[in-house]
Amino acid sequence: MNSPSAAKLDDATPASMPRALPAWVYNHPALTRLEQQRILMPSWQIVCHVNSIPMAGDYETFDLGPESVVVLREPRRFQSGRFTTSAGTAARYC
Repeated sequence: MNSPSAAKLDDATPASMPRALPAWVYNHPALTRLEQQRILMPSWQIVCHVNSIPMAGDYETFDLGPESVVVLREPRRFQSGRFTTSAGTAARYC
């Protein structure tokens, strides 16, 4: 721990340490694309609560970047998620 940056971290208290990413990160197209590809797309995403689609035929949509998901309430109390990348495909489900 002889480096100046390590010494800075040792002296820093949690209250004085940065608590957010730099502002430029939030609107950077390449970082947004990487976040979608490496974090959001491989993980489960909550689209809606079952109470949001109470009747058969009710649906919710969810857009994540360029991709879309349609969740459709089916007659047998089962919700199915449909991953689609085109409006024409989504129209067939709804």
